[in-house]
Amino acid sequence: MAGLVTLSGLIQVIFVLQTAAELANFFDLFLFVLNIALIAFIGALITRRTGNRIGWLMLAVALASALPFYDPAFARILIPEPPDVLTPGIWVLLWFQGWFWLLQMVPVFQIVLRFPEGDLLSPRWTWTNTVTMGTIILAAIGAMFSNQIGPSDNAWKTANPVGFLSGGVTEIVSFLWTFGLLALALGSLVSLVLRFRGGNDVTQQQIKWLLFAGALLMIIVVFGLTYYSTYSASPVWLNVVYQLGLMMLPLALANAILRYRLYDIDIIIRRTLSYSILTAVLTLVYFGVVVLLQNVFGGLSGNAGSPLITVITTLVIAGLFNPLRSRSQEFIDRRFFRHKYDAEQALNEFAAIARDEVDMVRLSGSLLSVIESTMQPEQTSLWLRGASKRE
Repeated sequence: MAGLVTLSGLIQVIFVLQTAAELANFFDLFLFVLNIALIAFIGALITRRTGNRIGWLMLAVALASALPFYDPAFARILIPEPPDVLTPGIWVLLWFQGWFWLLQMVPVFQIVLRFPEGDLLSPRWTWTNTVTMGTIILAAIGAMFSNQIGPSDNAWKTANPVGFLSGGVTEIVSFLWTFGLLALALGSLVSLVLRFRGGNDVTQQQIKWLLFAGALLMIIVVFGLTYYSTYSASPVWLNVVYQLGLMMLPLALANAILRYRLYDIDIIIRRTLSYSILTAVLTLVYFGVVVLLQNVFGGLSGNAGSPLITVITTLVIAGLFNPLRSRSQEFIDRRFFRHKYDAEQALNEFAAIARDEVDMVRLSGSLLSVIESTMQPEQTSLWLRGASKRE
């Protein structure tokens, strides 16, 4: 099934390439199909290894993304303008265009609802299944019986021969399924929070993987929307970055559910936060030094673009890199990873004692103390082997 899903994704590439204005779009399309294949094969791997329902939901997401009904470019190529005669085949295509994208979106919320075990949090959460089916059915009915029908990008509209729902009724139906989708999204987030708060260490680490990948993707989406609203354009490189960010989600799901290097997420989060702060501070310092030196050199020599400015700025950044990295890491550990920070502090103190202390009794007491403060065992004991005697 995963292989068939991947082949279906290639159909979209064939059609979309016919309208591609630049060869660079090919890389974007390649990443799109790679994402579909990644989601499908990871879903198949999870299903095969664990029997987790999340694997089947991932296959559903990949299938809905791979079928050409999902892509508005498919309709633009086949029917670029309102047809003179609305044949049954064109009508079916336009009908699917109106609601088929929900078959991609709804399983995503179901994955969050059921993560990581694959089951709902409790029997009280079965209402989410009803909302899921109701949302899809309402959207399909609204798209089928609306008095106007057209592609999903609203490039044009034409009369629907079987449509009897007026514009006002269609808006009500649209509001209902939109409300259901929002309820499903909110419920999935609440369920994830409850699982995290009531879960054990393993469950919390699994959820951290999902949240980390989701946070990265959200940052990319917000940046893309900001860029589009500012420049009224969506360049190919931005789509490529989005596809790369999207690729993090199936990888995070696989790592969390299969529990491969599960506890590395704390290191990844610490390093990401640390280097994000470091990058922001160095960027501000860089532009601040450049502006300052331009004013100084411009006032003294009248040449604000001297190469010496670049050299001085580079040296300042190189000199500040290691101190700022240490400070930012210390700040992150102290604020968000207090237990690890305290453990590192205790180990550093013991290292200083071990370097200077010569009394074995005091050194043994310090060793037991640092073990109790960092590892917190139920009991500790220290056994020292005596020196061997020569016969």
